[in-house]
Amino acid sequence: MSHKELELLIVTFNNTRDIVTDVYERYLVYEAYKRYVENEHPFNLKWIESTLKLSFPKVQNICNNLVINGYLFKEKSPDDKRVIYLKPTKKLIDGLELFESMKMNELFEQNIKIKKVNGLPCLSDLSLQTKNKIKEKHLHE
Repeated sequence: MSHKELELLIVTFNNTRDIVTDVYERYLVYEAYKRYVENEHPFNLKWIESTLKLSFPKVQNICNNLVINGYLFKEKSPDDKRVIYLKPTKKLIDGLELFESMKMNELFEQNIKIKKVNGLPCLSDLSLQTKNKIKEKHLHE
C-alpha cells in the first residue's frame, strides 16, 4: 500500500464504516471481487475459517459486518442448501473499482510511471518459499 492509502485507512477512516479498514474484511472484499471478475465459485464461511485460520465466531462476526454494511450478500448453494455462499454486491464492485482507480490516479499525480520493471519479480511472486531467494538476489542479504 502507498503511504496515502495507509494514512487514509488507518488515520482518516478507521472509525467509519464507509471504507473497509479491517485487514480480514479487506481480504474478503478483495477475494470476493477477484472471484467475481474471474467468474470463480464464491466462498463460504468454512473456506474463510480454514484459509484465515480464525475461529468460527470471529469469521461469522466479520461476515455479518460485511453483509450488514452492504458489501456482501448471502446465497444458498443450488447443490447443497446447507451451504451459504458469500457474493459481492454492486456496492462492493463499484466501490472497489473506484478505490483502485483513485489509487492509480494517486500514482500518476506522484509522477510514478506505471510499467513493468525488468529484472524484478512481481508481488505475486513473493511467498514464504521465495522470500529468502528474493532478499538475496535483490537486497543482497
